[in-house]
Amino acid sequence: MGAQRKGLRVFYSTGGPQDIVEAYRQELLREEGKQPLVTDVSVPFSNQFFEACAAVGASAWAVSPHPRVDRLEDGAFLMEHRPMPKSLQKGGLAWHLGTIRYQMGLMMSAIRFRAHLAFMGSAAHFWLYSVLRLFGIRIVPILQCTFWPSGFRQTKLVPRIVQWLNGWFWRRHVFASIVVSDECGRQIREIAGKVRGPILVAMPLFRRELFTGIREPPAQRRPFTVMFAGRVERYKGVFDLLDIAAILESREPGRFVFEICGTGSALDELRKAVAERGQTRLIRLMGWLSREQMAHAYGRSHVVITPTTSSFEEGFCQVAAEAILAGRPLVASRVCPAIDHLGGAVVEVRPDDIEGYAEAIKRLANNSALYEEKRSAGSRVAEPYYDWNEGLGGMMLKILSDVRARLHGR
Repeated sequence: MGAQRKGLRVFYSTGGPQDIVEAYRQELLREEGKQPLVTDVSVPFSNQFFEACAAVGASAWAVSPHPRVDRLEDGAFLMEHRPMPKSLQKGGLAWHLGTIRYQMGLMMSAIRFRAHLAFMGSAAHFWLYSVLRLFGIRIVPILQCTFWPSGFRQTKLVPRIVQWLNGWFWRRHVFASIVVSDECGRQIREIAGKVRGPILVAMPLFRRELFTGIREPPAQRRPFTVMFAGRVERYKGVFDLLDIAAILESREPGRFVFEICGTGSALDELRKAVAERGQTRLIRLMGWLSREQMAHAYGRSHVVITPTTSSFEEGFCQVAAEAILAGRPLVASRVCPAIDHLGGAVVEVRPDDIEGYAEAIKRLANNSALYEEKRSAGSRVAEPYYDWNEGLGGMMLKILSDVRARLHGR
């Protein structure tokens, strides 16, 4: 990677498949003729990372498993897309072996970079990163997903062994930890007992200007519009929405409509199921929406629902925070850890409880006092989601400043 950098050197594995190259080009380089990523209403984690590194004068190398091979170097910053091996699609032992091989490649890069500090995003085998300490690299794991769906810890042997190894890693080898929710931090303590180093909670960071123009909820409550936004996947509960809509239609015909905003691998299957059940009037599949179109979708909605199922290890669920920033009550379950951070803005339902979701929506539609109570509660907890210091960049900056001070103190 070119000449060896001087000063503080930082490696960052994003964990998730963020398009870090395009995000940097469009939002930090401000390339002529380029517009910000139209699907992002939040500030990308990778851009927050580079901003934190710039604040302390650090050199940085960031790697994302984004499927498009790409690479960009800008001064002291290098970023690349390094796709995951295809063996991960097979599952079972092949999945674990492919994951381990990929993580070993990340460690080799951090070692070659002679990093002082490595921020390592969510990984199945965090314990592998303990090797970095042999090379004097301080390790900061970033937990963006829970180890298990909240309230549904695995009992199978292999997951329990991996959890035990990860617990050993957190007891012995971490410099600090960053998590995206209190639930992530709780699970770290559950597998590790006494944790080495502080655990910092980083809130998702949003652009205030993208929410200030969203209209107040429609005064007309018929139809009462329920909005889902995000990945159209089974684990996100999108097929449960069909049953929830059917229950509400049977009780108050013509009263409720659902708008599903987003794309995913299950979109075609969902479209077919909606047609077969004769629910095209009740459920509108909006597909991919630009920022401006999303703002209009929020403006049409009365409430937002995140019916994530108990099969998914949700770390936070950013759409939950978007809902309260847009001034909409949220209907969600404990599987969505964001509810711990949204105060009284949420109507909580038991996980996978179709009847419970329908009843919660009905209560919000028919009880104006409850509806306004939830909206007001959301406005009281909104400010941290606009504060850079409360986001990933702010937490990284605290750690980077600490490490820089220790290096200069030698």
